[in-house]
Amino acid sequence: MKLSDQRVVKELNEKVIASMKECRDSNKSWKPSWVGGKSGLAYNLFTNHIFTGGNQLVALFTGADDKWATTSALKKNKLSWRKGSKMTWFLRPVTITKDKDGNDLLKPFVFFKPYPMVNGIDIVGLPEEEVKEVTLEERHLIADKLIANLGVELRETNKGRCFYDPSGDYIHMPHKHNFESVDAYYSVLFHEIGHWTGHKSRLNRLDSEKSYAFEELVAELASMYLASYVGIDFEPTEQNATYLNSWLKALENDTTFIWKASSYASKVVNYIIDAQVEMKEAA
Repeated sequence: MKLSDQRVVKELNEKVIASMKECRDSNKSWKPSWVGGKSGLAYNLFTNHIFTGGNQLVALFTGADDKWATTSALKKNKLSWRKGSKMTWFLRPVTITKDKDGNDLLKPFVFFKPYPMVNGIDIVGLPEEEVKEVTLEERHLIADKLIANLGVELRETNKGRCFYDPSGDYIHMPHKHNFESVDAYYSVLFHEIGHWTGHKSRLNRLDSEKSYAFEELVAELASMYLASYVGIDFEPTEQNATYLNSWLKALENDTTFIWKASSYASKVVNYIIDAQVEMKEAA
């Protein structure tokens, strides 16, 4: 079944449209209801795999907990889930490389298979986690380290504009004290880093045929995900509100628009996380 025909994709699209319209009608930038209420990105309880693509956005809109598990994994680990708890459906890509006779296909194709998962809040018998208190200052230090390990060229001045310059391959930011909060500074910086990863020497995304509005949505989603990953509050960029109508039009014309944007945003997050691992190994 094609991505556009999947019920999971259509339901996510409807949730995002409703969320964006609510913000637009209130003359606000798009800031989904789950922002600020999550302790991190959604992940598989047993594999520790952080959800990617549209699945991450499905989980953030749906689950109160960032932990998720399949029913088979729960049974295998002798855990159960609350009676009457609602399953959330996600999509798994399946690559077909052979035909029905076992011969290699000239061109393999991918289809998406839906599968259900249980949110951590509905899992019975999970051991109590020792929650380590992390201050806001410590979270900001984590963000600083995350950014430093990327090797991004960051130029800070008193000029009011925030932007990524592809030709010079650098990010310009006003100094932190020019923002309403330190979290707002990092939210914007994460957005610009999202653009920075699109350079041809990294994820090679900026020269694609996708629209400018699509790239802005990718960067904004990446900023939301990175804010959740670090544990700070996400604050939308000033441009966010100006793109709402363009985003809504695209979502209404293409049910896969948000899923694809989230997939690209996930690649941004993975690139940044992988860079941290590489720095540790180099050390």
